[in-house]
Amino acid sequence: MVEQPQDRKVELDRSSADNAGFSWVHTGFNIFKGLALMVLMVVNEKATQIGLSPVYGSIPASADPFQAYTALTSLIPTFFVAIALLSLTHFQLDWSRFLGPFAFSIPMVQYYLFRFSGFMGPVWGPAITRLLSCLPLDIVSAMVSARLFKSMLRSRRFADLWSLVVLGLASTIEALRESLSSWLFTASVSLSRLGLQHVIATLHLTLFPSKYSLFCLLPILHTLFCNVHVPLPYQSSLLNSTLHTQGYSLVARQESVTGYISVLDNSRSGFRVMRCDHSLLGGEWLQHQSLHPSKLKAPIYSIFVMLEAVRLVEPDPLFDVPVKESGEEGKSALVIGSGVGTTPSALIAHGIETTIVEIDPVVHDFATKYFNLPKNHTRVIQDVIVFAASKRNTTERYDYIIHDVFTGGAEPIPLFTFEFLEQLREMLKPDGVIAINYAGDLLLEPALRITSTIMRVFQRSCRLFRESPPPPSSSLFSPVEEGETDFTNLVIFCLNPYRYPAPPPQSSSNLQRIFSFREPTEADFLGSAARREYLLPEFEISFRDFRTRATSRRSSSSTAQLLLHEYNAHGMEKWQLRGARGHWSVMRSVLPDRVWELW
Repeated sequence: MVEQPQDRKVELDRSSADNAGFSWVHTGFNIFKGLALMVLMVVNEKATQIGLSPVYGSIPASADPFQAYTALTSLIPTFFVAIALLSLTHFQLDWSRFLGPFAFSIPMVQYYLFRFSGFMGPVWGPAITRLLSCLPLDIVSAMVSARLFKSMLRSRRFADLWSLVVLGLASTIEALRESLSSWLFTASVSLSRLGLQHVIATLHLTLFPSKYSLFCLLPILHTLFCNVHVPLPYQSSLLNSTLHTQGYSLVARQESVTGYISVLDNSRSGFRVMRCDHSLLGGEWLQHQSLHPSKLKAPIYSIFVMLEAVRLVEPDPLFDVPVKESGEEGKSALVIGSGVGTTPSALIAHGIETTIVEIDPVVHDFATKYFNLPKNHTRVIQDVIVFAASKRNTTERYDYIIHDVFTGGAEPIPLFTFEFLEQLREMLKPDGVIAINYAGDLLLEPALRITSTIMRVFQRSCRLFRESPPPPSSSLFSPVEEGETDFTNLVIFCLNPYRYPAPPPQSSSNLQRIFSFREPTEADFLGSAARREYLLPEFEISFRDFRTRATSRRSSSSTAQLLLHEYNAHGMEKWQLRGARGHWSVMRSVLPDRVWELW
């Protein structure tokens, strides 16, 4: 039977319609894969920053010298490179087949690069590690995405616009870069940092499967049998076998909201420490247990003992108010930041009703389980800013407030602003005392601004004490030399200015003693030799030194310009970065490089 021309035409029209439908589906799938790959580029960069934090600290890990890595891996310049490479004959390959192997190799490459962290340092180490481990994947991802978008714009009308479309999409996704950070950090807590990287690699492999996927087996096997960063029993035993060569052993570890938390024992010197990313939250001597019924162990850092001196503060007789009774019955304390629990444990041992506000539940749990923090206290797992706001319209007040916070290798600026400190002042009883621990480089601007803010909030009813004596050659009046640092803990003790207004400053002395510390008794020492030696603050400095130095280094001597408010705190990032890098060097002098690298 001869086919009629009209039937043939109908069949061709139907086939053409089917092909058009398939073309639209295929084009839509290409758009989806291209967009997904661009998003994965941003996600992978943030996941890498999280993975570098235990070795370099969260602040140095997110920064680059001269923005070198950011300039190379930002989506927009990366796609410019990709578009240029696609125009070359030698690059006309199906690069999507390499995405899975490149993505799975990142944790393995970083694992071996971490061994050189001490040599590379906190400035170049993060950038070099990210460059060598992630840049190949970023370039290939950009080339594959660019080709996918180019294939959908085949008509002559749009053929010359494909690069603009790609760059426009890159700009849009680039704008979402920061909004992904908090979500990714939450994911890293649930999956572990290494687990998050492998999820990202699996997504690459799922979107672009190929016969080259077999090359993923090597890095996967390395993760399963060699990478000690995996928080599983076999890898933990492998980690301990390596740590033992350094005299250390892993007691516990867990991902949490503030970073990688672990507890380590030093068998040679006999102490235990708690680590958060590249910082130490505190520690204690394992053999030096007090004879007091509380059985408190001696802390390895004197600063936490110094904070207990908040109990010893006595106002100057000129205020003509009764001196506090030495007993602590019925008194209350608020401790912001638990650390390993040294200071709150002492307050509890003295019979003080203690409330601990800690943002990280793992830190508090580890302090209770591995550092014997007593359980008879009020536990609040919450951001202290939210906690303080909730107390604004209540009558709950405290005799003592201990402000001891430190995150990411730098001071958390929001907890030192004028507005937050005002809320803490309102939470003090009329005769209450607050002790604020500032850990940082006293030669940098944050020390000037934070101390100025504290003095303004508490109306100069404060005294300042260093943990350690100042360097012999340093002077707050002299210009700061390039590379010079003075990293230490500075404790500021303040009275409630409403009950004890500060007298006019006396010109005869830089140190304005508006209160003193009573002589401690045996009961204050809690049977501890460390408290006997370090309880009374010793190395006092004058706020006038900070103010004089500020006027010599700033164009204006206005104290108001030094005050740290919520609206002007954004300019502190560069100082935080410099302080965090200095803190990194301090931490590397406390524990060996290999211990920090084996997280």
